[in-house]
Amino acid sequence: GPPDNLELIHGVGPILRSMLNDRGIYYFWQVAEWSPEDVTQIDAQLMEFRGRIRRDDWVRHAGQLAALPTSAKRPISQYGRRD
Repeated sequence: GPPDNLELIHGVGPILRSMLNDRGIYYFWQVAEWSPEDVTQIDAQLMEFRGRIRRDDWVRHAGQLAALPTSAKRPISQYGRRD
């Protein structure tokens, strides 16, 4: 489906949204599921924006946004599980 507006996450503007999209990140649920290791890996790729993920608490905020009825939901696999 259509991507979520990642700019609704605290601290994400057009440049960071574009950087996330370039890395295949389009949905709140994707950010909400990041492990501490994922955060470290993505953060290292954000150049001059390093530290924003933890400082602005993207994972928690993305989880709140993902729960909204208007947000894209994680796809369900052929086995009935959310993959």
